[in-house]
Amino acid sequence: MEKSSWGLVIVFLIIGLLVGGLFVGLAMPRTETKYVENKTTDIQYVDKPVIVYQDRNVTQTISVPDAKGYFETLTSDFMNAVADEDSLLVCNGTEYSLDQISVQKVYYNGASLVFDKSDMSEYTVTEQIKLKYLDKDLEHGNYCTYDVSGFYEPNEDPVLSW
Repeated sequence: MEKSSWGLVIVFLIIGLLVGGLFVGLAMPRTETKYVENKTTDIQYVDKPVIVYQDRNVTQTISVPDAKGYFETLTSDFMNAVADEDSLLVCNGTEYSLDQISVQKVYYNGASLVFDKSDMSEYTVTEQIKLKYLDKDLEHGNYCTYDVSGFYEPNEDPVLSW
């Protein structure tokens, strides 16, 4: 090939690369990322029990060394509710007596303790409690897990929900 024909080949090669690049650029899907600022005053869930103070958009988390006592009180109050509430005596369609029910496990991961900022004597406790329903005829028991929340205020009975 002559010198001028090599130049022509190079020109066509460059034009082909430009057209190919344009085609690939148009054919590739484009993604667009949008960032949305999320302002919330919800409870922050952490691995250990904490007190969360809430005031509008400000949340302050303070670790409490003896917070377990609050959770033990809620567990005890929930077991008293099991004795009073017939629907809690049923697990997986089978009804049990109170002496066949025990606390299998209390999950503190995700548990919270929140004090009312205006009145520090009022607080809400939430935790997850797994109950074991044991039938003497079966070797293994049935298990039901409840998300339990209790609202406490001085000189009042606790308000429980599950």
